[in-house]
Amino acid sequence: MWKSLAAGLALSLVAGSALAQSVPQSITPVTTAANAATLVVKNSPARLFSAYASGLTGGTSGFLLLINATSAPADGSLTGCGTAGASGCLMDCVPFTNGIAQVNDGDISAPFNTGIVAVVSSATSCFTKTTGTLTAFIEARGY
Repeated sequence: MWKSLAAGLALSLVAGSALAQSVPQSITPVTTAANAATLVVKNSPARLFSAYASGLTGGTSGFLLLINATSAPADGSLTGCGTAGASGCLMDCVPFTNGIAQVNDGDISAPFNTGIVAVVSSATSCFTKTTGTLTAFIEARGY
């Protein structure tokens, strides 16, 4: 019994250390200098570690959109990424609750194969990007 317990513990330690190594030890946050509607987190393929927007101004509801792109697309409809991950597709959508939207993917994030752009949208649907009304302080960490 002790041998199998020790073997299980050793296996979980090895698996845990391999998992921890997949995320860089230091991930520098990217932030807006003031309230804004968009933030380019990475302009090359990456994974999202975390993102949040707070201090919402211009309204009380909306979404934090995470888009697979190197710059924010024009206002209008968005397509979910699905398995293809086309440039400009929507990777994640988080509603604002009490003026805050937050994503903590850690090392389980699907890869953004173009780049990562965070957008504060006032649309009533995740699949529509509408800027110009809402702004927020945005911080995100990609690797």
